[in-house]
Amino acid sequence: MKLFTDDIIKKLKSNAKLGDVPLAKAKPVCKFFAPHGSWTWYPFSMDEDGYCFGLVVGHEIEYGMFHRSELEEYVGPMGLRIERDLYWSAEMYELISAHHRNMFVG
Repeated sequence: MKLFTDDIIKKLKSNAKLGDVPLAKAKPVCKFFAPHGSWTWYPFSMDEDGYCFGLVVGHEIEYGMFHRSELEEYVGPMGLRIERDLYWSAEMYELISAHHRNMFVG
């Protein structure tokens, strides 16, 4: 499966040109996950060199940078590779984010 389609790259690069958008208002373009573990990546933007900025969920939830080649070239246990969630949407991210905010706010 191709992780970074032309459409995804176009959206990520156009988000990089938006400037300083508050993270609370940023919406990831897609979702990548490791089928053999708990790691998930939600990229918001990508620069011309292929570096993505987004939400990285593993042992902790944090914002960070990763290069697209790190996801494309990774081979895990039993030859498993990083996958793109074909059924994920930005609307799902909003629902999940709202749910987690409510858990911590009350």
